[in-house]
Amino acid sequence: MPGVEQNLLELPGVAVANVRAELVRLNTAAENWKPGESEPSWAVKVVPESDTRIHMGLVDFTDLDGVKRTFSPHVRYQPHQGRIHFRLIAEEGRIRVGYVGRKRLTAGVPRNAR
Repeated sequence: MPGVEQNLLELPGVAVANVRAELVRLNTAAENWKPGESEPSWAVKVVPESDTRIHMGLVDFTDLDGVKRTFSPHVRYQPHQGRIHFRLIAEEGRIRVGYVGRKRLTAGVPRNAR
């Protein structure tokens, strides 16, 4: 995903192990996702973003095809209010990560300040 590699490179060292653990859990859920199920069986707490933050565009990220899409579901990690935002691609049985980093507070937050 555009931007996610940079997000990972910018992670503070104290967050790397926690992010890795959450990504492994998400990957395992995707691997066990059976056709016809509306979403994977989560081994981690997955929550949707609030409507307010969605409407502000705070969880809109550029997808692989260059189109901005909403990546509402997310998992949290510590420290510093970390978030991994993703979207479900049911037709492929995949999870696509759109953002890894601190909770975005405003749409204009520069990438290096998140």
